[in-house]
Formats: sequence, structure tokens, C-alpha cells
Amino acid sequence: MIKNRLIDNLTGKVNSVQNQIEENFRGQWLGFLPDFARNSIQAPLMAMGFSELTSDGLVRFLIVSAARKMEAPSPDQTA
Repeated sequence: MIKNRLIDNLTGKVNSVQNQIEENFRGQWLGFLPDFARNSIQAPLMAMGFSELTSDGLVRFLIVSAARKMEAPSPDQTA
């Protein structure tokens, strides 16, 4: 009788600890998923954006545009 009660108490404690571990793990996983989804979407978009900014065509366009603005005579010089 006492032996059965001790086994039941021990089993209950083990089950309680196991349930608590599973609950904590589930909570951590559910907290991780939104960040994972956001980062998975954001990373390729940022890579594409930086790729466009650093591509030769855009850089060349910005440099040429800046050079043309510097070469253009100011209104005071044309008069």
C-alpha cells in the first residue's frame, strides 16, 4: 500500500516535470516562429535591395548624375 502510494507520487512528480518541460519548450518555440518567419522574409528582401544599390548600373547612374550636376554651369556663370 505505502509502496504503491510512493510509486504513484513519484510518477505524478515525473509527469508534472515532463509536462512543465514540454510547456516551456512549446512556449519558446512559439516565440521563435514569428521572428523566424519575419527574418526569413526580410533577409532576401534586404539582400535584393542592397544588390540593386550596389549594382554597376545604379552606381554608374548616380556617379554620372552627380558629375553632370557638378559640370553644369550655375545660372550666375551663364549670364
